[in-house]
Amino acid sequence: MKRISVAFILALLILGNYALAQTTELEEAAEQEEAAELEEAAELEEAAELEEAAEQEEAAELEEAAELEEAAEQEEAAEQEEAAELEEAAEQEEAAEQEEAAEQEEAAEQEEAAEQEETMDPEPLIEPPISPEESNPQEPTCNRSFGDEGETCVGSIPYTVTTIPTLSEWGLIAMAGVLGIVGFMVMRRRKVTA
Repeated sequence: MKRISVAFILALLILGNYALAQTTELEEAAEQEEAAELEEAAELEEAAELEEAAEQEEAAELEEAAELEEAAEQEEAAEQEEAAELEEAAEQEEAAEQEEAAEQEEAAEQEEAAEQEETMDPEPLIEPPISPEESNPQEPTCNRSFGDEGETCVGSIPYTVTTIPTLSEWGLIAMAGVLGIVGFMVMRRRKVTA
């Protein structure tokens, strides 16, 4: 009986030790798993921080590139504006030179015309207008010869002046008024009939 009890106690002790060893192993495994999870979480967090830092650096580079591009565009726009101003100034200067040359040419022409007037006869002979009565002062006298020259005439050629019937200024005004009244009456009659 004592042997059975001793064997039972020994069995209980062995089972207790085995259970304690198993629980210790389970605890160690749990601790190792938790440590692995913590390490993996730390690695993930570090990778996220690195990725965020890379994104921030990339965003900063993009922003810097955009600022450089904008500065280049502003500089190009300033250069274009300066070139346009220079071109406009050159055009204005050219126009001023052309205007000055035209004025000088006009002054030279006026001076030349004045010199020509001074060299010409101060009182040129102007023939008086010919009236219809004096238009045929004499009949032309023709010398008929049958040579190579043919017929030669001396004197003025006869012609007659005919007057063209026209309206005076007051006649034109009266006619315009009458036509306006007639047109107004016709338009009014058309509106009434419509």
